[in-house]
Parts: sequence; C-alpha cells; structure tokens
Amino acid sequence: MNKHTPGPWHIDPIKAHANGNRRIMAEQCTPIAVVPEQLAADARLIAAAPDLLDALNAALDEIDRLYAEGYDEPEWAAQARAAVAKAAGDE
Repeated sequence: MNKHTPGPWHIDPIKAHANGNRRIMAEQCTPIAVVPEQLAADARLIAAAPDLLDALNAALDEIDRLYAEGYDEPEWAAQARAAVAKAAGDE
C-alpha cells in the first residue's frame, strides 16, 4: 500500500514565489514540495517519482512471475527492491 500522496504529480507552471521557486503538485492542487528554480532537474525527478515507483513495481511483479516459472532473478532486482523499500520507508 502506498503511503505517499497518489500521483500523478506535476510541476506547477506558475512560480510559487517571487524568488522563482517551483511547486510540485498532485491531483486536486495538493502541494507536494517547493523546489528552488536552480534545481529544476530535481523538481522533474520529484514530479516523476510516483510514475517511476509504479513502473518499478510492475517490473518487479514481472520478475516475480518469471522467477516462479524457474527463471533466474536479474542482478538489478535486489537494487530495485531496495529502492522500493526506501521509497516506502521500510529500509
């Protein structure tokens, strides 16, 4: 179960403050974070986080299915599981 605010998230096109900060927003205008303008790449990564987490969970579900059929788990699966645990606060 996700503990975070559901996605999708997006960068609000309106600057949050006179200093140029950007807001990361969820549905129904729920603010997630304020990021300084000079950290635009970080803002994009934060806004993509729910989509990235969903995609990683889908990939891990497929890995689990293949593993149950006798295929070897790829080396990156442990790193992916650790990343999902970190995102969930279970690390």
